[in-house]
Order: sequence, then C-alpha cells, then structure tokens
Amino acid sequence: MSDSFEAKTANARIAFSMSQSPTVISEFEQSDLFGKLDVAFTIILIIAGALTFPLASFVYLRILTLKQFKGHYLTKLFVLNGASDFSISVMWHTTFFISLNRLISLKNQHLLNKYEFHFFVAACLSSIIICSLQFTIRQGAYGYIPQIPKPYKWTSTPAMVYQLSLAGGTLLVNVAISIVLMRIRKEHSTKTKSRPEQGLLISSSIALLMHVINDALKFAAKLFNNDMISYFLTLTIAVSTTLPFWTMIVFAHSIRRAVISGLLTTEGRSTISTRSRVKSNTKKITGTRSIDNSLNCSTKADSHRKYVCYSGR
Repeated sequence: MSDSFEAKTANARIAFSMSQSPTVISEFEQSDLFGKLDVAFTIILIIAGALTFPLASFVYLRILTLKQFKGHYLTKLFVLNGASDFSISVMWHTTFFISLNRLISLKNQHLLNKYEFHFFVAACLSSIIICSLQFTIRQGAYGYIPQIPKPYKWTSTPAMVYQLSLAGGTLLVNVAISIVLMRIRKEHSTKTKSRPEQGLLISSSIALLMHVINDALKFAAKLFNNDMISYFLTLTIAVSTTLPFWTMIVFAHSIRRAVISGLLTTEGRSTISTRSRVKSNTKKITGTRSIDNSLNCSTKADSHRKYVCYSGR
C-alpha cells in the first residue's frame, strides 16, 4: 500500500510539473524578451537623445540670446516646449498651448499678434499645475509620486480627469489644425507649398499620430493583459521628445540661418585666430629671410669689390 501510494504521489508530482513547465518556460522567455526590449529601447532613446539634445541646447540658447528673436514669444514657447519634454505635466501643458497657438495663427493671426504676450504668460503660469504621477507596481496595485495615503486615493481622480481632458483637448486641436490646413490647401490650390506650412502640417499630423498610438498601446496592454505591449510606449516618447526640435530646424529657415551663422561665427573665430598666428609666423619668417638676403647681398658686394681690386679693373 505504501509503495503504491508513493508511486501515485510521484506520478502526480511529475504530471503536475509537466503541466506547469510550459507556463514556467513561457515566463522565463517573457522575462528574457523584456530584458532584450529594455536594452534595445534604451539604446534607441540614448541615440535619439545624443543626436538631438546637445544641438537643441545650443539652438535654444541662440534663440533666447539673439536680438532678432527678442520679441518672438511664440518661438520662446517652442523653446519652453522643447526644453521641458521630460517633465510630464509641463510637457502636456506646453503641447496643448503649442497646438492651440497653431490653430489660432491659422484662424485669426491678428488676434494672436495682439495677445501674443498674454498667451505666453498663460502658458507659463499653467505649467505650475503639477499632478501626481501614477505608475503600476503589479496588477491592480498602483504607486503615486508624491505618496498618497490609502484613504485619500480618491484625491488623484481630479488630477487624472484633468490630464485626460488636457490630452483630449490637444488631440482635438491637432485634428482641427489638420482639417483647417487641408481646407486652406484645397481653397487656394497653390502649386508651390510653403515650408512653414509643410512643417506645421507634418508636426501636427505626427503629434496626432503619437496620441493615437500611445492610447492604442495602453488600451491593447490592458485589453490583452500583456505588459510587453506597454514597452513600445518608449518609442512614442522618443518621437515626441525629438520631433519639435527637428521640425523647427528643417522648416523654420530663420532659426536655421541663426544656428548656421552661430556655428560659422564659432568656426570663424577659430579661423581668425589661426590666421593671425600664421600671419605672425609669416612675418617672422619674412623678417628672417630679409635679413639673410641683406647679408647675402653684402657678402656678394664685398666679394665683387675684392675681385675688381685684384683684377685691376
């Protein structure tokens, strides 16, 4: 009896382990895939940041210091948007105001020029509204920064509603921009396309696309209960953080000229210093050569005199 009981127990354990082995293997495979995705997306973000943010810092500094951009509050708003992309709350606010500014500039440019400074101040003041950040610890458990006690978790609901409203408003404004630009293009039917208009259309369309992809990935991760899908959100972050700068550089010729002139000025200073050194060295060499020539001439003259005296001429 004992042998048969032990045999049955051993067989049951083997069967249980065999039934659980695919799940264990799949969990190991999934964790290995998570590790590979983490490394791959980290490399992508590092490359995107290395290519964008050093040059962007130089460009933003030029925009803030050059006199030709002194009264351009819209340009400074672009700088604020680009410099604060890693701050979640500020990024939402500035993205909304940038999109709203684009829409107003298309519908009523006179109104925008009249209240440009007030619009800039409103965008800056709204950025101080910082909502608590929420992240998932495990399924159904969330953490908050700053920490919210459990009895007061309901206080995060207004912040989430506000963030969703701001994101939805930005999405609607970007849709309106795309529609207005398509109508303008259809009405005028011009053969030549202005580059600022192209940049505006492209940046608004990509911003709209990033909103849709971001929400679709979150919805799919929750629908299929698969955290791996949420890893691809880092790609939308990479595009969203680098897009404003490169769009501005490619399509805003005045800013591009200012950047190029700044680079040429820096190179010119080094070239001028190099040329001055070369000139000083050339003067030294020329002076040495003139002394040598004068010595040679005097030596030749002396030898000629000796020859004349010796020959009796």
